[in-house]
Amino acid sequence: LESCTSAATDKRRAIEGVAHALTLTAMQVRALLETLPILCREEGVLPCALDPHVRVSLLQTLAARCTEPAALMSLAHLYDPELFPLEEQLEARKRMGPAHTLDFANVSNPASNCASAHFWCDLAVNEQWVVGKFLVNLAVKEKGTNIANASYSEFKLGATTDFLVPGTWIPDPPRVGTVGLTYVDELPEYREPETRRKLFARVSGLKF
Repeated sequence: LESCTSAATDKRRAIEGVAHALTLTAMQVRALLETLPILCREEGVLPCALDPHVRVSLLQTLAARCTEPAALMSLAHLYDPELFPLEEQLEARKRMGPAHTLDFANVSNPASNCASAHFWCDLAVNEQWVVGKFLVNLAVKEKGTNIANASYSEFKLGATTDFLVPGTWIPDPPRVGTVGLTYVDELPEYREPETRRKLFARVSGLKF
C-alpha cells in the first residue's frame, strides 16, 4: 500500500474490501490509516476531491475490526494531531458519534477529545446523554471537585446565578436541555483509570 500509486479513495476501497476478514490492533489500524493522505488545505489543495476526509472514512470501517477500541479513540491515535488534525477529529466525532469516539480515560485532558475538556451534551440526543451521564456519575466516584464551568439551558435563575449539577441527576440526568461542563482532576492522584473504564462500559454498553 505504501508504494501503491493509486488514488487515495481506491486504496481506501481496497482496504474496506478485505476489512471483514481482518482483526486489528490499534497500531495496525494506524498503520493502514497512514497509507492515506492527511487532509490538507494548504494552497487550496485537497488530497482527494471525492473524499477529503479519506482517513476518517477508513477509520469508520476499521474501528469495528479493532480489538482495542479504547486505545484507538485516544491521544495515541484518533486524538493525535499528527494522525488526525483537529478538523478530522471533529469530522470523526460527527460521523461516528460522541460516545463511540470518547477518550473516556482522558476526559480531563484538554489535549484529547477534539482538544477540549469542556463537553456540550444535548440530553435529548441519546449518544450525547450517554456522555453526559458518564461525566456526572464519574464526578461522584472520583475524589475532589471535578466539574467546573457548568451550565444548563433549562436552569432557572434563583438564589444563585451559578448552575451546579444537582444530586437528582445521579444516576440518570434528564433527557431535556443542553448541559455544558468542564471535567477536571483536582489532583492528578484522584484520577481512577479503572473506574473510568468500568463506568463508561456500563453506561455506554460498549466493550473495552
